[in-house]
Amino acid sequence: MSSLMLNQNDGIFVEMGVTTDTQGTSLCGPTSAVNWLQLTSVQQPYSKEHLVELVKEVGADLYAKRIDINQGLVEPDLVTFLKTLNKKLRIHKDYVIKGRYGAGVIIKEDDIWSPAPQILMLNYREIPRPPEPGIRPGRPGRNIPLPDELIDRPLVRGNHFVLKVFADRDNKLLGVIDPENPHRYTLLRVNYTTSLTDTTPIIQLRPASREDFNTFSFGVPLHWSMTSIIEEK
Repeated sequence: MSSLMLNQNDGIFVEMGVTTDTQGTSLCGPTSAVNWLQLTSVQQPYSKEHLVELVKEVGADLYAKRIDINQGLVEPDLVTFLKTLNKKLRIHKDYVIKGRYGAGVIIKEDDIWSPAPQILMLNYREIPRPPEPGIRPGRPGRNIPLPDELIDRPLVRGNHFVLKVFADRDNKLLGVIDPENPHRYTLLRVNYTTSLTDTTPIIQLRPASREDFNTFSFGVPLHWSMTSIIEEK
């Protein structure tokens, strides 16, 4: 099934006119959305070309509403993408946001360990380290891994959608499909804590293995946290 999942950096997005090779894009949300569709269509999977065509069509519809899928979506925009996609396919589903943009609905620990697929919004920021003589810092961004050639640069930070496909509560692990590395499940270890003075939980994640670290964080030490969950009602 992993071979049928889209990579947001696939050249097919350029070939089919979703984006251009010189345009900075952030298609992690739309890519996770159609990978979720693919996940539920194992008996009759979509071709990659069909999935990209759907992204293109829905993107055009959203652009008319002043939502540009190439500029990175926030959670309500991605829900609009999902609903528009379902309408095209005559699928009757609705969604709820928990956490950021969740209208006061916080993420409970049971939400994280739900066996149902979910789209997670993760925040990442680089962990600053003192420079060592003769050692260059990590890559300057997630979307385009570049040679370690920039010494003076701002710390990496941003947001990233992933598709959660399974949860292992006993071992505190989540299995996700990263739209930049969809050929394998990425395992993330979860630490869920709450404060005595604030009801908002702190949900920290870290790659579970060296391979996860190398593929998910491109070998750059990053602090990961979960800010929201999108799931079916």
